[in-house]
Amino acid sequence: MRVLLLVRHGKSDWGSGVDGDFNRPLAERGRRDAPMMGRLLAKAGLIPDLILSSPAVRAAETTRLMAEAMEGKGSPRVDYVDDFYGCSVSEYVAGIRRVDAGVGVLMLVGHNPTMGEAVSEFASAGRMSLDFPTCAVACLDVMAGDWAVFTAGGCSLRFLVVPKLLKHCVVREG
Repeated sequence: MRVLLLVRHGKSDWGSGVDGDFNRPLAERGRRDAPMMGRLLAKAGLIPDLILSSPAVRAAETTRLMAEAMEGKGSPRVDYVDDFYGCSVSEYVAGIRRVDAGVGVLMLVGHNPTMGEAVSEFASAGRMSLDFPTCAVACLDVMAGDWAVFTAGGCSLRFLVVPKLLKHCVVREG
């Protein structure tokens, strides 16, 4: 069975003073949460073979920090997909369908509201907008035998983890 990990970028720094939404970096909380979530996935044995990320600064930082936290357990390949910034769920589906058949665990890193909508639609919950907090991770089991035939609604939700729920837990390296 294939696994799809859907990740909303970490908490961004609205007061950073950078020009434009695309260039907004992570806030301190985002820089803390992303490695924690990466370590959590590594401990669960869910190292992505491929990460497809929005190229926006906050998403790229989240991707880099999560991937670095997984080092030693695996080395995910990362591709930045221009279409994943300001996209629709159908653009996520199109990106997933282009993934090589050899990829067993795929991670998408993107933005709300689309990421919350994708979790809902992919897990057969219908068209609703899920409140999907920053740096949350949804793990979906994909029923399709090949990414090329991926369809919304063709997954089951294995878990949804929110960083705030882990604040009293310690996810250590090693």
